[in-house]
Amino acid sequence: MRTRILLTPLLLFPPGVYPQTPPPAAVVATVGDANVTEEELKIQPQILQLRKQEYELKTRAAENIIAQKVLEQAAAVQHLSTEDFFKQEVDSKIQEPSEAEVEGFYWGQRDKFHEPLESIRGEVSRMLKRTKIQEGRQALLDRLRRQAAVRILIEPPRVNVTAGSAPRRGSAAAPVTIVEFSDYQCPYCKQAEKTLSDLAAKYGDRVSIVYKDFPLSNIHPLAQAAAEAAQCAGEQRKYWEFHDTLFAVSPALGPDDLIEAAKRNQLDLEAFRSCIAAHKYKSAIESSSLEGQQLGVNSTPSFFINGTPLTGAQPMAAFEKLIDAELAGSRQW
Repeated sequence: MRTRILLTPLLLFPPGVYPQTPPPAAVVATVGDANVTEEELKIQPQILQLRKQEYELKTRAAENIIAQKVLEQAAAVQHLSTEDFFKQEVDSKIQEPSEAEVEGFYWGQRDKFHEPLESIRGEVSRMLKRTKIQEGRQALLDRLRRQAAVRILIEPPRVNVTAGSAPRRGSAAAPVTIVEFSDYQCPYCKQAEKTLSDLAAKYGDRVSIVYKDFPLSNIHPLAQAAAEAAQCAGEQRKYWEFHDTLFAVSPALGPDDLIEAAKRNQLDLEAFRSCIAAHKYKSAIESSSLEGQQLGVNSTPSFFINGTPLTGAQPMAAFEKLIDAELAGSRQW
């Protein structure tokens, strides 16, 4: 993930509330007749980060309590304490490790042992059995958690971000919109393209993906020109084809590479060259970057899933968790 530090205003709104115009800035101090507004503090990105940390702390704490409660409920059905329940369902079913298992465990973690195997074989065997019991207990907890009727009501922090006229894959009527701020020369953005493609295939018309440019020109000198070129391709109704080609060849995004990408997508080269030479979309790309900065974006890729921020080339499961929660809550973007 590529990062640059930008301290710029960010508006936070309650879940499900997306006002068309921002509310008046709160006054936090006065100097004579002059007001000092919350917006002037320029610490909203840090506040968002703190709220994300608060959400994660609360969620982890809730999950720990949930695990304890589902365990207690399962044990109560059999009139057992939780420890006796574990011993009955897990510990008693763990066999003594075989000689081969002990040797494999020893050599697999050789750096943890400082004596020959034969002199500590019994200790290694006991350690391996304890490991198996711990893994078995965790597997039981995971299974109970999946089977339990659990609802976590803690809301993640959410910001107001709109699609506007940015390129979109999927329907604007989709209940979930992923807005991505990205950079064509960023390797992590390239990595994220596969995840987004898989999400689109899985969720179909329930999810749409909006792409917004956020070229990190200080570290990716070719990203701005690539973004402008993609917009030029969009004039010929080939935005997404050109977009996909750029990420396929990235970081080879020099002038000749852009022309080659245009040829691959059968663009009108004269019109394409003219559009690029005029820097027709330079201000649009800059406006997109400014919007990202105002939303607290300081790295690529950065995503907003119905306004909930998710940063970096995250695994698909991280997206699924947020998307599934939005779909379950029927929150319309």
